[in-house]
Amino acid sequence: MRVPKVAPRFLVPALVSAVIAGSATLSAPAAAKKPAVDEATAATHKAFLEAIKEGSDKYAAKDVSGAIEAFHKAVDLESRNPFGYYFLGEAEVGDRDLAQAESAWLHASQVSDDGPPSL
Repeated sequence: MRVPKVAPRFLVPALVSAVIAGSATLSAPAAAKKPAVDEATAATHKAFLEAIKEGSDKYAAKDVSGAIEAFHKAVDLESRNPFGYYFLGEAEVGDRDLAQAESAWLHASQVSDDGPPSL
């Protein structure tokens, strides 16, 4: 089976937009129930979202190695956030490295909570 070098250009940017929009939408009701996060945590999460956006932009521009690097940065920032690993896996598929993609997605499933599946 031949794997395309780069997946459709709309897939990853659309998912990133959904994650960022969902993060903003879901944080308002959650903020009412949970105490506000400290500034350092908020800054780290913002940097995580920016790294995801950077990776998505590079992926859409067919800079797969740059996208992988950006998604690794996101994973380093929030190692318990499965979305970083998911997007890293998508970029690895674009680089035709299916073993690394599978590893990233397996890691995403291991760090995600026991709630409803999101990936």
